[in-house]
This record gives sequence, structure tokens and C-alpha cells, in this order.
Amino acid sequence: MITIIKEFIKRKEYHLNKNYIGCIFYGSFIKNTYNENSDIDLIFVFKNNINKKGYTVFKNREIEYFEKGIKNLYKRIDNEIEKRNDSFYSIIGYGKIIEDKNNIINKLQEYAKDKYKKDWDKNIDFEDIKYNIRSLYKSLNDLNELYKSNYFNIYYGIVLEKMRTTYHYLNNLSRIGNSKVLKYYNSKEKLFRLPEEEFILLYKECVDAKTKKQKLNKITKLFNYINKYKINVKDIEIDLKEKDF
Repeated sequence: MITIIKEFIKRKEYHLNKNYIGCIFYGSFIKNTYNENSDIDLIFVFKNNINKKGYTVFKNREIEYFEKGIKNLYKRIDNEIEKRNDSFYSIIGYGKIIEDKNNIINKLQEYAKDKYKKDWDKNIDFEDIKYNIRSLYKSLNDLNELYKSNYFNIYYGIVLEKMRTTYHYLNNLSRIGNSKVLKYYNSKEKLFRLPEEEFILLYKECVDAKTKKQKLNKITKLFNYINKYKINVKDIEIDLKEKDF
């Protein structure tokens, strides 16, 4: 794979560009999660301010690549860590350096790892914690009121996602998009800060619940777990005896 990448670099004639610094190889091949359809993911780093994206087929391999300015990469690392989104950090921090003039990309990697270690954890204000827990409390009660409504299942999905993202926020966990939650919860990768197994199990039970009664039961348990973990707001006790399957 490295040989293909180096041949691709030669084909692109990056070495003729005085601003060219080097290349980072990242993605499924680096994380050892690739399959026969996986493409090659590359970032080409430059001294000047550049921001381009390309996609091509080379040596029977699909290649997705980005051309980025070094200053913009530093800036994005800062912004993404501030937003608790460490997907870009995993690209820079754990990507394989293919070429690197004057050790510039290596310094970028060291900066990303140091920044992640020092600046990721935030002290969440107590009032912020109370506000978020009470907001979840209200949402769950609203869901209970919608039990006989046709909107119940739609609002259930909204409340479940709100609980997950709130829990991630309050516990300095990675920000993960809804479409990739189960992928990372089921993954053995350690590149992201994920919840403990008990939370993940409760969340999966919410996802797998079929009937309205099951859903309300599971999501109530999830809330009570979050509540006990962070702040003493009275647990919700919803009477499920009156609910139909």
C-alpha cells in the first residue's frame, strides 16, 4: 500500500511544488478495519493556504485525498478539540506519516496529542449539570404524555439522542454523530472516549426496544442511570402497568 501511495505522489508531481511538506495516510487501512472495497485516505500538507479535495482511481485503488495548509490543520485541531470532536484528532494523531520535510508533520502530530491530553477535559459547571439533567427529566415526562400519540416513536428517537449526547457532554466523552454511534459502541477501537459498558448496554436496549411500553421502560432506566451518575435529581417512576404492549 505504501508503494502505491508513493507512486501516486510521484504521479501528482508534488515534489515540484515548493510548498509541499508531506503526506499523512489515515483511515481503515491504518486502523486495520479495511475490506476489499476500502479506499485509500490521504492528506497532503502544504506551507501555503490551500484547501482542496480530490477523488480518483490509481493502480486499481480508489483514493480520496485532501490538500491542506499546515496552519489550517493546527487551527482545526484546536477547534475540533474545543467542540469535543476527536475524529480529526485521530486522523492527525494516529495517521501514518509517509513523507515529511523538516519534521513539520511530526511536530503537528505531537501538538495534536499534547493538545488532546491537556485540553480535552473540562470542568462542567454544577448549574450546567443541573440544567441538562432537568432538561432530560422534562423531555422524558413529555414522552410519557405522548404515549398514545402517533408522534411517540418520533419523539422517542429525539429524546434518546438527547440523552446520549448530554451524557457524552457531561462526561467529556467524544462527540459522535448519530449515524456512527453503534459502530463505535460496538468497536474495539480505542481512538475515541466512549461511555462505560453499563451505559452502552442500556443505550443498546433502548435502540432494540420494539413496543411503546418497552421503549418507555428502557429509556426511563437510561435516564435514571444518568441521573444517579451525575446529580441527585429525583428518579422518574413511570407507571407502566397502565401501558399497553
